[in-house]
Amino acid sequence: MSMKYMSSDAGIKVRLCERRDIRAVLKIFRDGCIDNSHDIFRVFLQRKSARLYISIIAFIGWVFFRSFAIAGSIVVTTIAIMYVVSYIKSAAIAKNRIQSDLKDIKRNYIESKRAELFVADDDGEVVGTVTISAMVTDPNALLLQTLSVGRMYRHIGVGTMLVNAAIHHGRRNGYEKIQATAMESQIAAQRTLEGCGFNLKKRTQITFFPYFRLFTKVYVCHLQKTD
Repeated sequence: MSMKYMSSDAGIKVRLCERRDIRAVLKIFRDGCIDNSHDIFRVFLQRKSARLYISIIAFIGWVFFRSFAIAGSIVVTTIAIMYVVSYIKSAAIAKNRIQSDLKDIKRNYIESKRAELFVADDDGEVVGTVTISAMVTDPNALLLQTLSVGRMYRHIGVGTMLVNAAIHHGRRNGYEKIQATAMESQIAAQRTLEGCGFNLKKRTQITFFPYFRLFTKVYVCHLQKTD
């Protein structure tokens, strides 16, 4: 039985995932990971260290070959390799996630009493997802993951609706806090979490390329009990 948690003026509603939604959920999550690879690469290019890194490669190419054309080709090749690496690593993140608890959504979420998968529904079409599950290390806390929104539905509040549904579920079931993570490149996810009351707890580092480290931000939302 579908349970509606909240809805928007545009007719989009958040409800619990059903068996018929599984394929759409996996597609939205994969698309989100692919788009994140573009964002990771954009973060890399925006850093001064990256521009210095590329300039040094161009200079070395010119010193060895005395040709601006060859040096430029080396730079383009280097940038292309870095983009492919960011794509491969993002795809690996998606694969690991799908091979773990998303491999069997029916058992791990739909039939589970310790986890829930919410979907944003636009007239029967799944346009967003988020999961919450009880943390093994803290029985009073939930872990929020898989916050993904379809490409045509971003920046209109769908992510906020999904996170608020998770918060509502946590409060209603007596949990004290919700923890979530977002990569440095996931600007929209960070803004959504912060707008919903999550506070930055700590940052950890992931190495994508030599001399390029990406931060993963850990957020926590402390829940107030409601009657």
